[in-house]
Amino acid sequence: MTVDEAGDRVLRFVSAAKNLTMVGELTNEVLGIAESGDWRRYQTALGQDEWRECEFDYFLIACGLEWQDVSHVVAWTRAGDTLAPLMDRDVSAAKRRPLEEAAKNWHAPGPETLVERAARLGWTKNGEGEMRIPPLPPRARAKLAHGVTMDEHAKATRAERVEAERRVELDKLVAEIEPRLADDLERRYVIDRLRLSKRGRPSGSEARELAEREGVSLRTARRRLGGSG
Repeated sequence: MTVDEAGDRVLRFVSAAKNLTMVGELTNEVLGIAESGDWRRYQTALGQDEWRECEFDYFLIACGLEWQDVSHVVAWTRAGDTLAPLMDRDVSAAKRRPLEEAAKNWHAPGPETLVERAARLGWTKNGEGEMRIPPLPPRARAKLAHGVTMDEHAKATRAERVEAERRVELDKLVAEIEPRLADDLERRYVIDRLRLSKRGRPSGSEARELAEREGVSLRTARRRLGGSG
């Protein structure tokens, strides 16, 4: 069988991915193949492989990339935003199949199946075939799930938890204070002072929310909120 243009691009990607050690270089390669669309359908000497719209993680498994390496790649903001929709699991079967089903149509280069390769490369839980969470940073997962960034979702959630009448009162208070602040530095100073004025340690929910939003440890989140850690 001949290798078509897309197949040649995929083979070059596989070769490059195996030999790159810098995260930035690997990020460029992964983004390049994702944005090219060549990964969706290509032919090599093994046969023609085809992946559905949200099966980019299956493609990466087929190419031999480890879950941990890909997680480092998508930790870069631009990469996460670009790749998240290509690994969305909450879509119809027309866009994404179960791993076992997709594996049936993959032309393996050896006896190892796609499911076995996924387990070996750390993409599944306990080697049982159940996929781990997508290797995406919290912000990208939140935007994928809610259609907005984690910060925007957190703001909307907080607003919903405050009674409507109380929100009106607080909005009036903000309207009174805002014109008296000269710049963003003073705004941040006021926020810091409000945080420091709280009695005792920050609540567990506040700390967890900040930890998830910023991708930091719970101890770091408590320290940022003014607790002792």
